[in-house]
Formats: sequence, C-alpha cells, structure tokens
Amino acid sequence: MEVPRVFPWPVLLAFGSYMVALGAEPVEVNLWPGEPPGTQVTEPEKFEPARDGISRLTNVGRPRIVIYRPSNPTGAAILVCPGGAYSILAISHEGTEVCQWLNKVGVTAALLYYRVPGRRDEAFMDALRAMGLLRQRAAEWGLDRNRIGILGFSAGGHLAARVSSHSGGRTYPRLDEADDLPSRPDATVLVYPAYLLDTNAPPLGLTLPAGAHCPPTFLVHAADDRIPAFNSVAWFVALRQAGVPAELHIYEQGGHGFGMKTNVHGSVKTWTARCTDWLVQRGWARPQSQ
Repeated sequence: MEVPRVFPWPVLLAFGSYMVALGAEPVEVNLWPGEPPGTQVTEPEKFEPARDGISRLTNVGRPRIVIYRPSNPTGAAILVCPGGAYSILAISHEGTEVCQWLNKVGVTAALLYYRVPGRRDEAFMDALRAMGLLRQRAAEWGLDRNRIGILGFSAGGHLAARVSSHSGGRTYPRLDEADDLPSRPDATVLVYPAYLLDTNAPPLGLTLPAGAHCPPTFLVHAADDRIPAFNSVAWFVALRQAGVPAELHIYEQGGHGFGMKTNVHGSVKTWTARCTDWLVQRGWARPQSQ
C-alpha cells in the first residue's frame, strides 16, 4: 500500500527539514499487504525527539519504506538502515539526513523502518522484502534494477551485512513477484557495523558468511569506537580474500554513532565525501559539487 503525504506528526518533524531543503515529497510504502510474518510488535509506535543529537523511534510494528527521490536522479537507489541496537531506530542522523545526502548526489533513497525492539529475524525479513519491492517497482520509481544497494549504521550495518551475505531464498512465505526478485544488493555501505565479530572464533572471525557472493562494499569506522573497528576490518579482509572489491576507511577519532552529525571532531566528518567518491567511481552518483 502506498501512502503519500500521510505520516505521524513526530516523523514529519524528523524529516521536515529534508522536505523544506529539497522540496521533495516522500512516498511511504508498506512492506507487507497484511500482517507481517514472524512475531508481532503490539505496543504503539513511539517517537522521541532528539535530546542528545539522536531522534529515536521504537515499537515499529508496521514495517515500511519511505522513498526519497532526487530532482536529478542517476537511476541508482540505496536502502538505508538506521542503527539503534535493534531496540530503536536512530531515524534522523542515520536515516532522513542520510537520504538527503544521497539525493544531493542523485541517488534515490529508501528509508527502511524495520521492526524493533528485539526483532532481528523480523528485521531481516523486512530488509529482504524491501530489496525485492525496490526491484519490483523499479520502472515506476525510475530505478535501474542492477543498481540497488544497501547502507546501514551499527545494528543497521549488521542488518545490511546480513542481507549482503545472504545467498539463500526468502525466510518467509512468498507473497508476490517482489519475492521472486533478487534480494542481494548490488553495492553495500557499512558504517560502524556491529555484531560482525565472533568472539568464540579465531582472531577476526565473523558471525556472518562474508565471501565471493557479497557485493562491492564501502566500510567506515572510527578507531576509538566502543564497537571495535575490527568489525569492519574483518569484513574487509574476508571480502578481499574472496576477491570482492572493497574500500575501508578507519578514522582516528569519531567514536560510535557519528552518522550525519556535524559536531564531531576530526576528519571523520568527511566520510560522506569519501563514500560519494566511491559511488561516483562506480557510476551510481554525481559529485556532490554538481
């Protein structure tokens, strides 16, 4: 179901600045035509405005994507997965503001509202379904089916990595044509991804099967992050050993959760410029100066 212009007022606050800045009209699309598969979230959705630079959304029981279309699109699209420890969605600095940046470089952004709290497998179903829907409706939204990527932060980075490394079919019963289309992204961006290191495995052991089936990947982390940068290092090493194109940026400072924040110290604030360069190199984006 497509629901243009109809958003709860707190969510409007979260991306209101985006609409003012670009004059765009996001389109909201429910992922599931009926009750979603898996365990349901029964509590009312709750939005908490930013008090520490983070706007929080939790009790997400209606999985959906919000499509942000640029004025000068390249045809590429990226599914954006906010972080939040699978408890909340950091919906602004790892969500709507990311979509604004992607639109500025010509990339269509699809912001994923996946199920939280504590619904990792359901979040995975939501992400797989979203990838299929983007390909199913590619012609309608002016997208190239072969340039559909995924980007995630922290727990959302784990979710993006899980989708990127998944080589099987859907983990839920088929609904329609969207579930017949590939869920594998054509490119992946992981920003301080969490939960990738297996502490019971040898050094740099992974919890997910990174390998040759994964797409080209761009990784960003800060060396002083409380979630070890080795999460990104290990993923990068596994991809390169499998012959997958990958680019890794480890910044000296930045901590965890910098996202699109502007009040961070050091060169970590330039990560979007480096990522834009990578997307331009792959033919997905336009230089931000244009």
